Amino acid sequence: SKATVSVLNWPVDFARSFTRVHAQRRWGSTATMGDAPQSVSVKRSDYTQPAHWTRHVEIDISIVPGERAKVTSKLTVEVNEAQGAGQPLVFDGDKGHELQSVTVNGAVLAEADYKIVPAGTEDTKLEIAAAALAAAGAKFTVEIAMTADVENNKTCMGLYLSKTEALDGSQKPLYSTQMEAEGMRKMTFFQDRPDVMSTYKARIEAPKEGYPVLLGNGNMVGSGDVGTDRHFAVYEDPFPKPCYLFAIVAGDLLFVEDTFTTRSGRKVTVRVYCEPKQKDKLAWALQSALDSMKFDEDHFNLEYDLDIFNIVSVRDFNMGAMENKSLNIFNEALILAAPATANDDDYERIANVIAHEYFHNWTGNRVTCRDWFQLTLKEGLTVYRDQTFANTVGLKGKTKRLEDVKLIAGSQFGEDAGPLSHPVRPDEYEKIDNFYTLTVYYKGAEVVRMYETILGIEGFRKGLALYFKRHDGHAVTCDDFLAAMSDANDVDLSLFSKWYSTKGTPEVQATADWNAEAGKYTLKFTQGAKAAKSKDPVTEVLHIPIKYGLVDKATGKELNAGVFHLKQEEDALVIDGLPKDAQPVPSLLRGFSAPVKLYFDHSLEDYAVLGASDTDSYGKFNALRKVYEDAIFARYEDLVAGKEAKELSIPLVVDAVAKLVKNESGDSHLGIANTLVLPTTEALMQAYSSPPVDYHHLDAAREAVRTAITTALKGTFETLVDSLPEFPGTERTQAAIGARKLRNVLLGLLEDADRAHALWKRSDDMTSREAAFSVLVKCKKDHETGVNAEFFAFAKEHGFLVMDKWFRVQALNAKTMDQVRALVEHDEFVNNSDNPNRLRSVLAAFSMGNGALLHSEEGYTFISDWVKKINGRGNTQMAARFARSLSGGTKLTDKYQALIKAAVEDLVKPEHALKEEPLEICTSILKGLGKN
Repeated sequence: SKATVSVLNWPVDFARSFTRVHAQRRWGSTATMGDAPQSVSVKRSDYTQPAHWTRHVEIDISIVPGERAKVTSKLTVEVNEAQGAGQPLVFDGDKGHELQSVTVNGAVLAEADYKIVPAGTEDTKLEIAAAALAAAGAKFTVEIAMTADVENNKTCMGLYLSKTEALDGSQKPLYSTQMEAEGMRKMTFFQDRPDVMSTYKARIEAPKEGYPVLLGNGNMVGSGDVGTDRHFAVYEDPFPKPCYLFAIVAGDLLFVEDTFTTRSGRKVTVRVYCEPKQKDKLAWALQSALDSMKFDEDHFNLEYDLDIFNIVSVRDFNMGAMENKSLNIFNEALILAAPATANDDDYERIANVIAHEYFHNWTGNRVTCRDWFQLTLKEGLTVYRDQTFANTVGLKGKTKRLEDVKLIAGSQFGEDAGPLSHPVRPDEYEKIDNFYTLTVYYKGAEVVRMYETILGIEGFRKGLALYFKRHDGHAVTCDDFLAAMSDANDVDLSLFSKWYSTKGTPEVQATADWNAEAGKYTLKFTQGAKAAKSKDPVTEVLHIPIKYGLVDKATGKELNAGVFHLKQEEDALVIDGLPKDAQPVPSLLRGFSAPVKLYFDHSLEDYAVLGASDTDSYGKFNALRKVYEDAIFARYEDLVAGKEAKELSIPLVVDAVAKLVKNESGDSHLGIANTLVLPTTEALMQAYSSPPVDYHHLDAAREAVRTAITTALKGTFETLVDSLPEFPGTERTQAAIGARKLRNVLLGLLEDADRAHALWKRSDDMTSREAAFSVLVKCKKDHETGVNAEFFAFAKEHGFLVMDKWFRVQALNAKTMDQVRALVEHDEFVNNSDNPNRLRSVLAAFSMGNGALLHSEEGYTFISDWVKKINGRGNTQMAARFARSLSGGTKLTDKYQALIKAAVEDLVKPEHALKEEPLEICTSILKGLGKN
């Protein structure tokens, strides 16, 4: 996966002239760069198998610093009889490749036997004519010798250059790869599609000096010297895999290791590599890998299948991590951790992402996707598995579920409501890299979770076992997964299958009737158009599992609980046998049992009951969130109406928060902290039922409610902050993490600069110091206290990731665009602005976390200007991801939409030459704005 949010180049010296023959070998006899067509949509309905299968790959990659990479592939190819013989053999490639020779069964082909043609703005296709294969037989070998232009590959895709920092502080090149989704074509000509599964043998050759470590997929089966100054390593992976899982790494790295013994007795060497200067930050990643391996055996009955499992930390990486078979490659931000440089969230995120990538060994590697439309088959399922890991044995335990729900109900619902909305299994795309989304990953995980709710945990495990039994070693579809779940449990899931093809957030309206005399409580549910409050509603009737409970208003005791399966447009649940004197309050969608918006007319008193007494953590969290929303929306509507702003009086909200922090129900500090945080303005936009929204009025309303709460409860909050236990920064228990989290949330609500400065001075762990710095920046006290300079000096000493934090905190809390511009003009940003993490530290923090500045003409122009810069540098994935920042306008008022439209229209002008990934995003945004 390219794990969530959500995260290089080779030396060449190719000065010789580019002759007509070379140009023809790159682009065909008449094609030029200007002839390259624009990308076209790929449709799921158009899927066909390839005319040929590549069954085995022997690939030789020779690295000579300062020259193009030499890549020779010997492929064992079979004719796909299902498609018929007599068809050309087609490989995907890149415009930077220089082809040297093509042989079939050992015979060198004449140039007339093949051609290279453009296939988009960057891609090419190498086509070997059917006539040249006529005598080759049904099974034959093809050998392709070529060189790849790695020096000018700025995409962080294919084979590219990153950096490592040696012990003496010097910078050295690191060769690394990223093949998912379509990166193999950037390294060599290949059938770059996931349904082509091959066994691999890879030979890597490089200089000994500077590149002592050579890594590849599978088990090492050979190594040695080449002359006196070069060496090689050979890796063999016996398990068929698609090319997106191929990987190599070559560079100066150190590692830590341990051994894991599988339940069947296999001894697996587990190693985690990083640049030499960071070796002391690898212990947590290694332990997380071992924990993941054990959890997969204990919980899912799945064992590791090779003798070595390697993880490599890389500085320059567009995504989070990649599950390449036995050679996981990670963004260093998701590997390196020490108490002084990584906060509690970093530790938790590292453990969960390592689990995610390891779990892909079965859900993604052993069983993979037939085509990229099925991406959620591996990603949604594996997110579900890593969430299960986090909720069961993770640092935050079951409270992690609340964080997952916040992501869905805020950001993913926002994606559903915007111009980039798509089903978890898309039907069409131009560039698949644009569909590594919250919908595919996190809504996809909720779809998997609904299987478990519908079938029960044992039924779900039966279905999963049948899925692996049927499809191990194959590339399959979401329909195959559904069939395994259905067949294993003898359950008809045909209605449930619509979740894969339905885009948008389903809405459910619930009403209740209480017949006290009969002791009968009736809940009526409606879905589809009749229940909709949104402008573009989901009209499909779906199978929606709704977990529910009834809580007695007088006693707080639970009266009834269960799961109701809504399968019709309208249906009712009747609960009999309740005490006549009961006062039932429904707790609906417990555990967030389906990714839907559920409407029920609770009173504030009802929410107070649920907030105090609901046994379901999501029910309790959701109750207080609704209390917050009611108060914020009321204030917002006053602001929109132009009513005079007066001191806000919200006694019911204050009372609910007071009860929460007094913790009479014995919640954990983590649970209280998660519930105490006000919804973000972006989440409030999604919850508000009467768009369009004036962002700044809504943000001001949220701030007014925060101020009213903290003013009323200032003494209570201060007493709690001062009384919370302090744990050593090295302690990673739930008690320690919870105490730190609650303290930091309270300091943020209070905006207490004095207590924050005191925390900074007495702390030596990053969780505490980063939180203190954030409060001081927000209160404009970071320079006055000297903390800004102290943090910067600490970051200079302790590395790249700490400097990212220095930038991120200031971008999140900036009050003016001049402050944001000062960050991107800082030398530490300018000198590293090709690095994806450094870009994210300001641009992602600003665009995703500082809406007050983003939603303005200056803010939109700032982002669009950076999209142009990043696109021009060649990293089109990052350009597309920042272009997404402009996709949230469809819920905003006309004044914002007009500003967004102007910024995006400027972006797509021909003179800016947007590449396919960002162009697809921008085109979709303009289409969405055009609907309004």
